[in-house]
Amino acid sequence: MSTRAGHLAELRLDDPEAAAEYQVGQELTADIFTDGSYVDVTGTSKGKGFAGTMKRHGFRGQGASHGAQAVHRRPGSIGGLRHTGPGVQGHPDGRADG
Repeated sequence: MSTRAGHLAELRLDDPEAAAEYQVGQELTADIFTDGSYVDVTGTSKGKGFAGTMKRHGFRGQGASHGAQAVHRRPGSIGGLRHTGPGVQGHPDGRADG
């Protein structure tokens, strides 16, 4: 398969001659599409650098009072393990050693 044939196959056009009308990076309007047609779009997102948990995941952070020092933007506890079983018989949760 030639390079041109591979590019045409990726475009998935009904008419291979129609590929000559378009160039890479060309601005396309919605007029060329019909109702119900699907479009496969690939792009690059804006780079935002190394983001912490507040910016990246929307965590609230910690309070600024009550002795907190240099931890205001740290995530703190983010979930931990969930209780997955019945535990040890005869002991309340979290107190298995007596």
